Amino acid sequence: MNQRLSAEQKQFYADNGYLTGLAPIYDEAGVTSLNVGVQELYKLLKPGETPIEIREWHEGCKFLFDICMHPQILDYVEDILGPDFYLWASSFFTKEPNTPDIVAWHQDAYYWPLTPPESCTVWLAFSDSDEGNGAMRVLPGSHKAGLIRHKKTDANDSVLTLECDTGTYREDDEVYLELKAGELSLHDDKIIHGSKGNNSERPRIGFTIRYS
Repeated sequence: MNQRLSAEQKQFYADNGYLTGLAPIYDEAGVTSLNVGVQELYKLLKPGETPIEIREWHEGCKFLFDICMHPQILDYVEDILGPDFYLWASSFFTKEPNTPDIVAWHQDAYYWPLTPPESCTVWLAFSDSDEGNGAMRVLPGSHKAGLIRHKKTDANDSVLTLECDTGTYREDDEVYLELKAGELSLHDDKIIHGSKGNNSERPRIGFTIRYS
């Protein structure tokens, strides 16, 4: 029997725009299989390509499609979006050890031509993700403001071209979404979020799945 979100968890997501603290989706053996699988995907990349190029590969890769269709994941998403939803995107966000690349503060929905903006993203940890290796950080409750101004980023080490305009957020409200391998977080497409570089000796591998 799959777990369902409690009324308190659903209210927390509605109020804060994210949710963590859920039971692991994959056990130790499952995590090992995930990482064996992703290494096989890396072998399919062309010279010069990076894991960020693995976008929407669930459309032709059963390994990724089965992850996206994991019954427990779908039940969590249904508890957020209701029973009428669809899968439309997936991608990897990988930070190798000792890499300075950041993700500037932004809102996912600003990049997506979806109306109305109402997506739930699952961030599945293939490896431990914490403050030390560049875990995602969010500004709780920022999704309630709707879409806000973005500008071209001035950061040379940002993997994105746009960032939230200065003065539209308070960085000191940040919360790190720390996950163990096999765990996941959920976040609203309008929450302001980003991440710092990976200053550790450990990789940080996350797989995002988008549902609307």
